Amino acid sequence: MDHVSGKGLAGLALGLAGLALILGIRPWVLAIYHTEVGAREVEAALRPVFPDRLAPEHIQDPTRLAQGIAHLRAALAWDPHHLAARRWLARAYAAQDRPAEALEILEPALRDFPSDPRVALELGDLLDMRGEAERAIQLYERGRIGSRRLPLVANYLKLADEVRRENLDLAARLYQRALALDPGNLYASYRLLEFYRHLGDRAGIEEMTGRLRRFGPESVRIRVDLDFRLPRAEASAMIALVEDGIWDLGTLRRVIRAQLALAAEGLPGLMVDQALEILRARRPQDPHWVFDQAELRHRRGEKGQAESLYRAALDLDPHLARAWLRLGMLKEDEGTPEARREAAAFYRRYVEAVPDDLWGWQRWLRACEGLEGDPSCAGSTDGRRYLAERTDDRHIAADLLGIPEAWIELGENRLASGDFEEWKSSEPQGWNWSDMSNAAPWAPGLFIGIPETLEVYQGRVAARVDGLWTEAQEGREPARAGYWSRSVPMTPGEPYLLSFAYRADLAPGSWVGTWLPGHPELRLPDTGGNWRYVGIIARSPEDGQVRPLLRLWGEGEAVFDAVALRALQIPREYIPADLPRVAVR
Repeated sequence: MDHVSGKGLAGLALGLAGLALILGIRPWVLAIYHTEVGAREVEAALRPVFPDRLAPEHIQDPTRLAQGIAHLRAALAWDPHHLAARRWLARAYAAQDRPAEALEILEPALRDFPSDPRVALELGDLLDMRGEAERAIQLYERGRIGSRRLPLVANYLKLADEVRRENLDLAARLYQRALALDPGNLYASYRLLEFYRHLGDRAGIEEMTGRLRRFGPESVRIRVDLDFRLPRAEASAMIALVEDGIWDLGTLRRVIRAQLALAAEGLPGLMVDQALEILRARRPQDPHWVFDQAELRHRRGEKGQAESLYRAALDLDPHLARAWLRLGMLKEDEGTPEARREAAAFYRRYVEAVPDDLWGWQRWLRACEGLEGDPSCAGSTDGRRYLAERTDDRHIAADLLGIPEAWIELGENRLASGDFEEWKSSEPQGWNWSDMSNAAPWAPGLFIGIPETLEVYQGRVAARVDGLWTEAQEGREPARAGYWSRSVPMTPGEPYLLSFAYRADLAPGSWVGTWLPGHPELRLPDTGGNWRYVGIIARSPEDGQVRPLLRLWGEGEAVFDAVALRALQIPREYIPADLPRVAVR
């Protein structure tokens, strides 16, 4: 709507009022007019935080907001029972963080329209703003919950916490209601576990302990609700679970790191940061939570804050080498010659501390291009030779076979989707998600597929799999999950080379596995989170269909990238019988 001055609108309203008196038009006509104009002004003036809840909003145009409020009050002067005018005016006051005035405007509408769920829900929002949990719950429930599921959960938790010292039974019922609406809520589950312990209810204790230990993906994925009460409660529950021995510290770290990769951008990232604030406050000397806060900002593109936090993590632990790597990435992204020299210095410190991380070598050598005379790049020529020897497929094949490189010919990469650049949901194009857990004959576990975009060996995206928990069960196969490629036709019975980069940061007893048709599963070592390069010579099965499977067995984090599948041509007398042969560089 074109902007109309307040003076002009007032004159128009006065003229219409006079015309209404002359023509005998009912007052509700003018109420409709003022409501329409006021609603348009309010809508134009505000940018919602929530799409459909009353709450403080971003005020983009205070003048238009004031004009909208004036029109809506005029509408109520003509028709005090006009529902739309009351709802819009309540929104305008709520946007200004004036819930008391919004309540005064909206409460009469509940008497006039007792069966309208919108009124009850919006009154619940206003009471929620005022911290009146019990009344907010009553109105949310009266409004049949609608889109207020998560704020209702937050109020259930708040009220339950307020009453549990005096009325533990009521608190338990409220925690149960929260859990019914939000089945993955760790905080409600943990409080119910405490309740069952108080009663000595062994069945209840077993049920809730199992639920907390065998949590599902709904406990990990961040909801875009911007209700900071929930991630704060979840973080406090996670700490309690570790202190109680239901989780170990590794489980907590895996959950947080999965959330960082899944939900760094936009509103979900703010929710993850709330949890990290709680964790950091509880363990202020732990550099990992500071590092994770830095990574969150790094993933969000907030590079200045990320740099400050990486440095703060190093202040807590000067041996946290990965912080040097990340500082180098931030400097390299700046793009200036001076920043590139700083990046080279950071990367050199990292390579000296972690010499087996090929990605660190990659980053250092790239930053040193054209800077060979800089002290930070001394030795980079030898470094390029060293990196090539560890990652060149012909060199790896020659080493595996014990023959000269000149005798080896490699075909073109037959697995073009091995770069993992294109994704649909949690599956990279050309690959299937393979989750072998939670059904016979496999043991229970929770695995999540993630497109990794921060530390990527090649290109923009790598394929990551996180194993958050697994449970060994007698008579069942271990749980595992990963990525299974499409079938690639190769010459039956002929040798081929599969190569790829991977990094793994695993819990004890877990491993990365590679399965190829016609061969037993190959185990690859934990790399401590560092990128390594793998070359495997194998023989194509009788049907000629090769379908590599890359997966994680157990708990931890594994990332795969740069997968290549090539035909291998060598003199037939040098094709060994003992295939496959594996090199991990």
